[in-house]
Amino acid sequence: MFIPLGICLTLATWLIANTLASLMTALLWQAALKRGTESWQSSRRAGLIFGVRLLPTVSALILTALVATSYFVCEPRATVEPVSLKLSVLALLSAVGITCALWRGYSTWFASRRLAANWLHRAEAVKLSDLEIPLYRFRHSSPIVAVVGAFRPRVFIASQVFDELSDDEMLAVIEHEIGHLAARDVLKRAILSVCRGALPFAPLRRTLDALWVECVEAAADERAAKQRGARCALDLAGALIKIARIMPNNAKPLAPAGAFLLGDEPQGVAERVRHLMRFASIEKVSARDNRYFLRFAPWVLPCGLSAFLLLSVYAADLHFLSAIHVLIEHVVHF
Repeated sequence: MFIPLGICLTLATWLIANTLASLMTALLWQAALKRGTESWQSSRRAGLIFGVRLLPTVSALILTALVATSYFVCEPRATVEPVSLKLSVLALLSAVGITCALWRGYSTWFASRRLAANWLHRAEAVKLSDLEIPLYRFRHSSPIVAVVGAFRPRVFIASQVFDELSDDEMLAVIEHEIGHLAARDVLKRAILSVCRGALPFAPLRRTLDALWVECVEAAADERAAKQRGARCALDLAGALIKIARIMPNNAKPLAPAGAFLLGDEPQGVAERVRHLMRFASIEKVSARDNRYFLRFAPWVLPCGLSAFLLLSVYAADLHFLSAIHVLIEHVVHF
């Protein structure tokens, strides 16, 4: 019974740890972070939300690794302790969640790769000004402007967008998409999709995911305005309005791992235009975007927690694992 008990214990730990960590982060968000970050820049708030969404999964992985290690190191190989029905049910639910997460990650990657290949087949590479990005023009029924691909992102723009926008408006749109590329938003969206599949009933999951999408779109808008000045904010606002007018009704993003110019909710264009107009009213917009902060800030909290726990295991060695094993025995008995 050594191996079956260890597997069930590991799976159950993952489910319990992920659920408890999700509840704690949800309470933390509602109690302190939600209102305390409303005045933050969109890029900083998007990084925080991503870290909050990632923290339960990272915490659960670390705790599960500790429990599994302590079990396989300290548990006698000749154990005859049976696997209880409750533990089996928890392990089964956990296995279903992990399977859903892996399937969601694979399906997201496969669908995005297939869509990018389809678009590349009927697209032509485009060179605009001095911008060094993988940019493609292709024919599509919707005025699509999107970054597709988590690991090899490319920018796709429908032909009617080129026909509809002026040169300045097109440059503003490209700057917006460069913001998504710089922040690795497509990869982050794919990671959040996997986390969503691992625990679909996590509290505030939909709220935080929708808020994250809103923040990353606003952050890309702000970056475009900062890079090319207040005039770029007006050009981008005009581009959003023109594209929204020719967007078909009930149009939805086609790529699970993609960042679209109008986001997941085209009706949010009005608020984005107002935000850009406020940016345009600023006489001088700083071009400093704290790129290193934006790149690494979302990972600081999960990585810091991981390093702390790993150092604790290394420092305490077998005594620490033995203490965890004793705690596991009490929990399993309970």
